Amino acid sequence: MAKLIELTDDLQVHSHSLMETRSMYDEIFNEGCYDMELPDCPFIVDVGENIGGRLRKAPVRAG
Repeated sequence: MAKLIELTDDLQVHSHSLMETRSMYDEIFNEGCYDMELPDCPFIVDVGENIGGRLRKAPVRAG
């Protein structure tokens, strides 16, 4: 079950993994992995490795 995680004083998110969520937050906001110039109202869709990573760990049913 997802838990509410407080990342900063004004940012809370629901997540199943505290460590993964903090790691992603640090990568994006502290390490600046997405530092680039964007238009005033960008539309960003990030469907990166985390979707595929979860599918690789999913149990497989036989038959």
